[in-house]
Amino acid sequence: MIPKESEHFGYFSDKTETTVTEMEDTIEYKQDLFGLKTLNESGRITFLSCDAIHISPTYQWCLDNIIPWLDPAKAQIDVL
Repeated sequence: MIPKESEHFGYFSDKTETTVTEMEDTIEYKQDLFGLKTLNESGRITFLSCDAIHISPTYQWCLDNIIPWLDPAKAQIDVL
């Protein structure tokens, strides 16, 4: 994934692919076009990262970090 920040809603700012715009600096975030700012400011976004090739985390990492979010009873999330 290039740039790595794109995994967390960031992207290259220019065609030279040298400057990265972080999530909080994007127009989409600042104008809250799809609720990302609202979610972030209310503490309802969790960014996870792992030391692995993109989309190749270990099985144990997935068990420890992803699976708990799939059980609303265990996760600290609001279920609509």
